[in-house]
Amino acid sequence: MAPGRLTLAALNNGEDFMRTLSTRNNDRKAQDGPALPRICFVRGGRRHAPRGTTNNENGTGGGWREAFGVRELAPAFSPQWVQKRRQAGALQTLRAVRAEEHFRVKKALNRRPPRLAAGLAAALLVASTSLLAAGNGLTGDRITAKEVELIVHPINHATLALGWQGKTVYVDPVGGAQRFADLAAPDLVLVTHLHGDHFDPATLKAVVGEKTALIAPPTVVEQLPAELRSRATSLANGQSKELLGLKVEAVPAYNLTPERSQFHPKGRDNGYVLNMGGLRVYLSGDTEAIPEMLALKNIDVAFLCVNLPYTMDVEQAARAAREFRPKILYPYHCRGSDLEKLKQLIGDKEGIEVRLRDWYKR
Repeated sequence: MAPGRLTLAALNNGEDFMRTLSTRNNDRKAQDGPALPRICFVRGGRRHAPRGTTNNENGTGGGWREAFGVRELAPAFSPQWVQKRRQAGALQTLRAVRAEEHFRVKKALNRRPPRLAAGLAAALLVASTSLLAAGNGLTGDRITAKEVELIVHPINHATLALGWQGKTVYVDPVGGAQRFADLAAPDLVLVTHLHGDHFDPATLKAVVGEKTALIAPPTVVEQLPAELRSRATSLANGQSKELLGLKVEAVPAYNLTPERSQFHPKGRDNGYVLNMGGLRVYLSGDTEAIPEMLALKNIDVAFLCVNLPYTMDVEQAARAAREFRPKILYPYHCRGSDLEKLKQLIGDKEGIEVRLRDWYKR
């Protein structure tokens, strides 16, 4: 028999394993030295020898169908080992693949890592986005509209936090630093007016970081601690400021009822409209149903104060909501108010979703 090597391609769970079997003739080995490694494929356990030769010692006969030099892939096995394995029937389980099929499979496998990497990158992006949202500590409603997600996180009374594109906004932060211990430092702080349930210098000093933007009406900026006053932006009614990818509009907030006018005189305090990537969010501050509120357009989310004697009763708030028609309404600053009655007065025919939340659990 001509010297050579027999290489078997075994399929095991979809993977190709190459084993090299020695079929050297001892006499030819002595004459010619080590034979070049060759590869062939066994089909259904039948071995094919080179054309014009036989391998009668194995009882198969025939000619080699494919034979060409390759690098040895595994240590040679003795003919005795081969015979023993054949007797055990192991060789009958081997299936053949053509050389070009082998390389096509190998090529396909080599193409998998980029696809896997792309899939992994996408998964990591989703995971990192989720972690970013979770990392600011905000819980509560997630409002998605116009390809923008807004997180609404009630804190207490008139104090809340908003999450938007990984940024955190505090509105009227009061009550001490501990109230905000589980939240990320704010990127923006808004203060509406001077009253103690909206403005607390000690809390502001605790929560405002080096990179935090601070916006307040002029009467509040005047009373800020010196280290915060120099960094604050003063906005009066009708003024606006663009920062952090959003636009902040200062809108009026005041009392209409004569016996309440001393609480919030016209021109002193602010409400705010935030333009957040296509979402318009209205923060009323302390006000009644003033003409400037009723003229608001395209409000997606509104926070509307509802409590006497300082702002509106539920009837006045319901009339205002039906007039400027926000898509989602959160009554806040609402201690002692009958919010179920407010929801009933607004009704379900105006296209306004009234969301009642617990503003006094903290």
